[in-house]
Amino acid sequence: MRSDGHPLGRRPKPYKPPEQPAGKINLTDPDSRNLKSSRLYVQGYNAQAAVDENQIVLAAEVTVDSADFGHLEPMVDAVQSELEQAGVKEKPDVVLADAGYWHQEQMENIVGRGIQVLIPPDAATRKGARPGWDGGPYAFMRRVLATEHGGGLYRKRQALVEPVFADTKFNRRLDRFLRRGRAACRSEWRLIAATHNLLKLHRHTLQTAGAEEGPGPPPRSPQAHRHAIPRKHSCDSHRRMRSSAFGGVRGFCFSSRSGVVGVVAQHARFRGCERVATLAPPLRARAQL
Repeated sequence: MRSDGHPLGRRPKPYKPPEQPAGKINLTDPDSRNLKSSRLYVQGYNAQAAVDENQIVLAAEVTVDSADFGHLEPMVDAVQSELEQAGVKEKPDVVLADAGYWHQEQMENIVGRGIQVLIPPDAATRKGARPGWDGGPYAFMRRVLATEHGGGLYRKRQALVEPVFADTKFNRRLDRFLRRGRAACRSEWRLIAATHNLLKLHRHTLQTAGAEEGPGPPPRSPQAHRHAIPRKHSCDSHRRMRSSAFGGVRGFCFSSRSGVVGVVAQHARFRGCERVATLAPPLRARAQL
């Protein structure tokens, strides 16, 4: 040890930054990230939505993380914030989520608010328990999900969350973001969620009016409906809007006694070329939802 307190030996060389930083950046959308999906890597975003038991979207957010890990509590916070702003004082009673959302600290924080959490510690494709995930909260959660009541609640998750994104992707053909930048994509994703709610309200109004007026004309056959709505157009902008599709979906959900503030959060990936509103040539950045 030298007198100045430094260890004996050569002094370390001062750090000199390289002329060109290491790594890569997407020049089309610097905010996007190279996210890992179930099959490949996609340049884009991770978009999540929270809906109630009637499949009404209550919260919609966009992140740049591939995994669902760590997004459980932020989505619960977003849902409660949106409900408070809408004047809804009730809160969810049960949170249902898939194994990707398991975060013990966040789960304990949510339970501390009086909201129960049901998340399987093991993925559906895994045979047996995860190595080291035995005892404690892992064993407790497995016992809860093995009961008739706990298992019955968790089985509702898939039926609540899948139709929301299926309607967005295939019926409405919204399979990509049209704007660049995380803030712009978040605004677009929230706009998609708002129009989803309006369509749900419109369909409910039509069904209620039809029930009051009596039976109408017989429904059109699927074959006739398929021919009535052309799936291809010569318009170049329409081709750009349908050049790719969504990736896989996963999600978590909430349940409530009142049936008003139950929430489902879905994780999926927009996969496809992102574009700007001016219909410029398709860009390379992909929006992962």
